[in-house]
Amino acid sequence: GQNAAFLTLGDPLTYSTYGYILKHIKILSPELKIETIPGITSYQAAAASINIPLMEGEESLLILSGVNGGDRLRHTKIKPDNVVFMKAYKNTPDIVASIKEAKMDSTSYGIINCGLPNQEIVPDITEFLHKKPGYWTLIVAKKEK
Repeated sequence: GQNAAFLTLGDPLTYSTYGYILKHIKILSPELKIETIPGITSYQAAAASINIPLMEGEESLLILSGVNGGDRLRHTKIKPDNVVFMKAYKNTPDIVASIKEAKMDSTSYGIINCGLPNQEIVPDITEFLHKKPGYWTLIVAKKEK
């Protein structure tokens, strides 16, 4: 008979711990009424912070977890016009390498702590080869035109 809330930065259903908790609550208490309220996704907030559209016209967008590096981008058969690496804090050197291989590095940005007072925009993602980014880091990369 009590209410509970799970608060998260960004959208609760995009690479969020909330998704795992939601799955377990549904298994343990399927009778519970659960209301999920979407937030602004971090990649949309990041694109707004650098004033660069994520997609235009017929362009594609691929959203990836960076936890395991850049292999998902390397092995994608249809190369996207734009890619966002979320959770880019662990394997940043490999993510940067995959973006360079895809020829997207000159139009890529790192965004650290998006929307927070200590937000930082990294216009040259090769800085991540020498600088370890924090947990709330993502990379927005666009195909060079």
